[in-house]
Amino acid sequence: MTSPVPAPVAAGEHPVRVGHLDGIRALAILAVVSFHWNKGVFPGMFRGGSVGVDVFLTLSGFLITSILLRRRGTSGRQGFARFIRARLHRLYPALAAMAGLVVVVTLAANGTPADPLRPSVASVAVSMGQVSWIAVTGNWGSHAQLLIHCWTLAVEWTFYAVWPWVLWRFLADRRRAWLFVVAVSVLVWLVCAAVLPWQWFYASPLARSAQLGAGCAVALYMHERGPTRAVQGLGRTTAASLAALSVGFLGWWTVFGPQAGASYKWFAFALVPIATIGLIVGGFRSPLVARLLSVPVLRGIGLASYSVYLWHVPLMLLLGHEVIGSSRGTSALLVLVTTVALSTLSYWFLERPYFRKRLPAAEPAHVPVE
Repeated sequence: MTSPVPAPVAAGEHPVRVGHLDGIRALAILAVVSFHWNKGVFPGMFRGGSVGVDVFLTLSGFLITSILLRRRGTSGRQGFARFIRARLHRLYPALAAMAGLVVVVTLAANGTPADPLRPSVASVAVSMGQVSWIAVTGNWGSHAQLLIHCWTLAVEWTFYAVWPWVLWRFLADRRRAWLFVVAVSVLVWLVCAAVLPWQWFYASPLARSAQLGAGCAVALYMHERGPTRAVQGLGRTTAASLAALSVGFLGWWTVFGPQAGASYKWFAFALVPIATIGLIVGGFRSPLVARLLSVPVLRGIGLASYSVYLWHVPLMLLLGHEVIGSSRGTSALLVLVTTVALSTLSYWFLERPYFRKRLPAAEPAHVPVE
């Protein structure tokens, strides 16, 4: 029996993108947008949607580790430089466009209701420099909120700076390295939850390394056992049930779960990565899960999820009903239309050229690419 590893996608799509992973991205970004949307437009709903960030980080650990393992033959300074250069090409065109437009638009806000949102040079520098703990814990004022969601990229960049060296030098070819990463991730989570103040726990790279580590451990496990053998012991029905429970838990927490507090630190912070792993593994093992997570609408949202993440926060602030002097409904519709339009343009003209240039024409179908 072989594992239902997704086949390469059709011509014209991203080569070797694994469809159900894009579906997981879609679920994550929908949770995050619902949290911000209802916080700013219809308060009181979807309070736990911030767990979409936890899903993104777990998935990122899996994807980046898979990439680094595939390139371990080119490890060293040159390999690390190529990896960092690829990350810059992948992330910064869309990020720079978003930040640039935010600055241009808000510079014209002098004397208007949007005037308090104008970012200072300092807040733009902090956000673009990805120094998340300063932006989150410092008193930057309301204008910093336009770019403060970039803190997640700060976590990613800390991961990019450290993890390749640790993986290539110490873990890539060691047996049961995944078990070591699991143990360290659990220890980091427990220590950070116990000693870090809330804002540092929520936004600092140290605590979030536990969630990234969860995804890293899955990639190491699949690397050690082989992608087919790694999931073969899991029955297809079991895999589908696990994925269904994962979606159910993520959906329930998004709608009803709190964003902050002890229940998040000691409960959701650990269970959301486990649910994400359930979706990752479930998609590789169960054809039904893979198909459901790969439906075109989910794949489309997942493919553009990075651009959606970048654009939706500043647009909700700049087009808020108090800023533009409209009803909440009108503001919400305008934010929705503008987010879809700018995210689509950002994806097609700033993100997709990177994939066209970067990805090879043929790779083994089990290799996830980001």
